[in-house]
Amino acid sequence: MRRMDLDELRAFLKVVDEGSLARAAATLLVSRTTIRRRIEALEARVGTPLFAHSTSGVEPTEAGRLLASRGRLLLREAEHLTEALRDGSAEPTGVLRIAVPPGLPPFLLQPLVRLWRERYPRLSVDITVCERPMRALLELADLAAVFGEVDPNGPWTVLPVATLREWLVASDDYLRRRGVPTSLEELSGHDVLVWRSADRDPRLLPTTERPWPIEPCVVSSDVHWLRQCAMAGMGLTYLPDARLPDPPGSVPLRRVLGDRVGRSFPFSVAFSRTRAGSPHMRAVLNDLVPLVERARAMLQAMSAD
Repeated sequence: MRRMDLDELRAFLKVVDEGSLARAAATLLVSRTTIRRRIEALEARVGTPLFAHSTSGVEPTEAGRLLASRGRLLLREAEHLTEALRDGSAEPTGVLRIAVPPGLPPFLLQPLVRLWRERYPRLSVDITVCERPMRALLELADLAAVFGEVDPNGPWTVLPVATLREWLVASDDYLRRRGVPTSLEELSGHDVLVWRSADRDPRLLPTTERPWPIEPCVVSSDVHWLRQCAMAGMGLTYLPDARLPDPPGSVPLRRVLGDRVGRSFPFSVAFSRTRAGSPHMRAVLNDLVPLVERARAMLQAMSAD
């Protein structure tokens, strides 16, 4: 394959996202003819069609899907490298984009954003809540907070923060009305609400033996909303627990089948290695690392109580 052209790759990825040459052209502020020529040139480089026509527009071929998955990383890293070479100012400016998972404890992020705003008034912060923060890190984010395992071989650096737990919990009111299950088999007679995580099928409950099949009545990626549902007595609720104290007046939740249901999982912060080389990101990371250490110590202390 001949040398990759980043303008062609950018046009290709935008067509993949928009499903249409016309919409991609409008987004990139170029003509449809320019987009078509860039796609044709890229197809000539790779030696195979990248799109197939459909009733709704265009869809990537198998080769197109492969190029899209790898191309986003290539384009992102190229942009990071350009910024690192161009950024001669030690003071962070522009937009810092952070991707976080639903249910991230607010106390973990608020002090960091406040510190950055106080130290770097020319820096704005854009926080996106998404179920797959690592995908966002490849496509648009500078930093990602992640629940679960992260591939250590990717083009990023991972800072472990803490090991968290998932539990099955319920309110006293629900357990009085419906009874306390004493076996996995008895779960079929209960309403079960489940937190959706990126690495687990919500219909399979992690246990010490094997994933246990269930039919959840509610599935959500919003941890805080699920916790409110549990406090309202809506059912047995499977969710992550940072072991933080609930606000005063909150309904206490009891663990159910605590010796059989649940699992541990890591919580980490990741950032692009290429992006980390710029003065902009070096200043940001100099603040991030000590605060991650403090958050780790706080969570460990709470887990020990």
